[in-house]
Amino acid sequence: MKLAVCTVPGSPEDVHVWSGTPAHFIQALRRRDHDPVIVGPLSSPVYRAGKLLSGATDRLGNKINWEAEPAVLAHFTRAMRRQLRGRNVDLVLLMGWYPWGLEPSDPPCVYWGDATVGQRIDLAPHWSNLSDRTRRLAADTEARALSRLAGIFMPSNWAREDAIQRYSLDPDRVFRVPFGANIDDPQLPPRERPGSPLRLLTMGVKWHRKGFDRAVLMMDELIRTGFPAHLDVVGATPPDGSWDRPYVTYHGFLSKQDSQQAEQLRAMYRQADVFLLPTRNDPFPMVLGEAAAYGLPIVAADVGGVPDRVAEGGILLPADAPPSAYAQAVRQVAMPERYGQFSQGSRRDYLTRSSWDASAGLVLDLAETILREQSVAAT
Repeated sequence: MKLAVCTVPGSPEDVHVWSGTPAHFIQALRRRDHDPVIVGPLSSPVYRAGKLLSGATDRLGNKINWEAEPAVLAHFTRAMRRQLRGRNVDLVLLMGWYPWGLEPSDPPCVYWGDATVGQRIDLAPHWSNLSDRTRRLAADTEARALSRLAGIFMPSNWAREDAIQRYSLDPDRVFRVPFGANIDDPQLPPRERPGSPLRLLTMGVKWHRKGFDRAVLMMDELIRTGFPAHLDVVGATPPDGSWDRPYVTYHGFLSKQDSQQAEQLRAMYRQADVFLLPTRNDPFPMVLGEAAAYGLPIVAADVGGVPDRVAEGGILLPADAPPSAYAQAVRQVAMPERYGQFSQGSRRDYLTRSSWDASAGLVLDLAETILREQSVAAT
C-alpha cells in the first residue's frame, strides 16, 4: 500500500505546518518502514491570498475563511491532483483540509481533522468574528466535502460523534484516530512522589479559553488553606496586573522551534509535579499528550476531546467546576499514597492514547480496511 500525506500551507514534513502534527506522524510512519508520498504545499500564492483576505476581513469584523470557500478548496484539489500524477498512490490522507470536486480517477481520500466547524464557530479563535458569508457556507461546505470521502478521521469521540450526527454520516466511515504528542518520547520512568512545594504547570496561548484565570484563583485557594504550591504558566500572559502573585510565574510564549526555548520547555515538564488545564474549549489538546509522556498526573476540565487524552492518569472536572474543586483535585493527585499510581496511569495514557507510533499503526490498519471495502464495493 502506498499512502500519501497532503497538507495545504506547506510540506507535511515541515514542523511549522499545523504545529508539527503531520511531520511527527510521518516520522512515526517511517519508523514502521512505511515511507509516504509527500504532497504539499498546494498552490502557495492562493493560500497566502486566502490568509491575507481572512486577516483583512477579520480586522473589519467580518472574517472570510478560505476553508469554507468551495472555489478555493477546488483549486487546492486540482493542485493535489497535479502533484499526485504518475505516483500510483493508493490512498491520500488529507491533514487539516478537505477536497472539493473529486473525480472518479482520483485515489480514495481520507480527511483527518480535530473537530467539525460547528464545534469551532465562535469558540476557536480562527472561527470567530466571522462574516455572514462564512457562517452560511461553512457547515454546508464541510457536509458536502465529507460526504464524498472514503473515510473521516477524528481524534476524539466528541468530534467523531458530532460529525456523524451533524452531517448524517455513515458511522462505519468515521473513525476515532487520536493525534500523538508532538515531542520525542522522554522515556522517563513514572514518578514516585511529588515535591514540596508542589510544582504545577499549565500551557496555552489564550488566557480565557485555556482557563488560566481559574488556575490562578485555584492557586489562591491552595495558598489560603496552607498548601505549599507554585504555578508555572507558559504561553498567554495575564490581561492586567491584578493576576500577579508571588506563587505564580508567567513565562510567556516558548517555541519548540527554538532550541534554547525547547530545552526550557522540556526542563519545565521534568520539574513539574502536576499538569493543570482548566480549559473552557479544547478539541484535542496536544499539551495533555506531552504531559502524559513525562508521566505527569493531570487535572483538567472534562470538555471537548480532553477525555480521550486522560483516562488513568488524572482527574477530570465538570466544565463549570469552580477553582475550589480544582484545588481539591490537585490535593487528591498529590497525596503521597496516590501520586505514583496517577503518574503510572499518565504514562500508560501516553503510550495508548498519545503516542505517534500507536496512531501511525492505527492509520495503516484503517487504510488497509478502507481500501478493501473500496475494492469490494467496486466489484
